[in-house]
Amino acid sequence: KKEPAAAKPKVPSQAAPSTAVSSSAPAPSTAAPSNAAKAGGKGALVPLAPSGSDAVLDYVRQHNAPLNAQMVADKFRGTLSKGQAEKHLLELAKTSQIILKENGKSKIFYASQEGLQEMSAAETHELNTQLSQESLAKGQLSEEFNSLRAAISAGRKPKKTLQDWRSEEAQLREEVAKLKAEADSQQQAASAEPLSESQSKKIADEYTKLLKEYKKRRRVCLDLLDKLSEGMQMSPKQLIRDWALETDEDYDVNPSQFPPLPVPRVISRATR
Repeated sequence: KKEPAAAKPKVPSQAAPSTAVSSSAPAPSTAAPSNAAKAGGKGALVPLAPSGSDAVLDYVRQHNAPLNAQMVADKFRGTLSKGQAEKHLLELAKTSQIILKENGKSKIFYASQEGLQEMSAAETHELNTQLSQESLAKGQLSEEFNSLRAAISAGRKPKKTLQDWRSEEAQLREEVAKLKAEADSQQQAASAEPLSESQSKKIADEYTKLLKEYKKRRRVCLDLLDKLSEGMQMSPKQLIRDWALETDEDYDVNPSQFPPLPVPRVISRATR
């Protein structure tokens, strides 16, 4: 299909539409394209080729939707001010290359649809297919972006505060000090003079004798306590409480925890 010349689009023969917007007036043939037209639906139009000489006109045609001077100035940031953009848009509107609609102080511009040819069914189908593929790709990129942003946020968020790290450091230092003291103690014990066989036997005999005497005295004391509590018609616990007697249990002493001490095996210096 032959497209019209881009540099000099056809000027409508009818008079330029009034700048006043009337809600009851029918829309002119140069109205802004609908969403269906932009989406490549039925009645979609083939856009004009770039002019090659007017970047603002090319942008308005490419944008193919209503815009104002500020949007054009933002597009050409640093090279075109809002005033310059509005002046240029008004000049394009005077030559009917774009359409101007005014609503009070607001000026809205959009590309003229004059001279555009309707897309064929094959072109419309191809455009719809391309839009579907682009939408799918956009969705996948959006999911990937959200996943990466969540991962970055999770990585930046500190799991522990500075106070937590300092507290943990203090606990580790304390634990290291205890282990070092225990290691020093064991090292000193290992380097001590070993006991002779006679010394080991003497210590074991003394321990066995004292343990036997302790259990004997405990048994006598408990028997006496039972007889006194029976004569006074009260329980041994009540008698202990009333007389404020001290017991082994008050000092966490359990006679069953005293094992018989075996005679240690003597290790000579030669075998150390």
